[in-house]
Amino acid sequence: MRSAPIARPAPAESEPVTAPRYRPRLRHHPRPRHGPRGRARALPLLALSGLVLATLAGCASGDARDSALAATRAATEGARFPARQATFVQSEYGGTPTLVPTVAVEPALQEIAITIALRPDGSPDGIYGSVPANAGVVYAAARISNLRADQLVTAEWQRVAEKPADRIAIGYSEQAVTGTGEQWVGLPLGLDGSVAPDVYAVYIAVDGVYLNSISFRITASGSGPQRIA
Repeated sequence: MRSAPIARPAPAESEPVTAPRYRPRLRHHPRPRHGPRGRARALPLLALSGLVLATLAGCASGDARDSALAATRAATEGARFPARQATFVQSEYGGTPTLVPTVAVEPALQEIAITIALRPDGSPDGIYGSVPANAGVVYAAARISNLRADQLVTAEWQRVAEKPADRIAIGYSEQAVTGTGEQWVGLPLGLDGSVAPDVYAVYIAVDGVYLNSISFRITASGSGPQRIA
């Protein structure tokens, strides 16, 4: 047979009912030891700290490099600005004209004539196609442009022939230039009757540079000159 449960006496009304106190169980955490495992855990932290410091240093150096690049760019733009301004001014307003060095223009023979007399300005007093062998003095009057002071104008008088060996020289004359620009130059040839009648030519040069020539005829002594203008 089962025994009847024993009834516990009810607490008196004067005694309060209190819950039992809970005391947490403290766990013991041992202090980390600086052994191999502790150093192994500390190495990643040191590496991370070094990476952060390197990043900060890189940012600082990057900022300095960017500042230097910005200063260089500003200086370059400042140097380019005058060139851009000059290009703009030239495109809009034509710019400043470039100075072209002056090139010396060479002398040129404008006119030439055979005459027996010269005017005061050196131009021919009549133009002749033929003169006698005993005319005394005849002239090659040459109007030459672009002359400069101290240049030398020369005239070579020769007989006209197809073969160079048959070209006989009968005279030479020269005159120094005293002025500049265009002027008449008279170059004389003496005829005393010793030159044989034939066709002759006079060749004009300035400082040895040949310009041009003209041909004429020398007739027998005692004949009259033939004027054509």
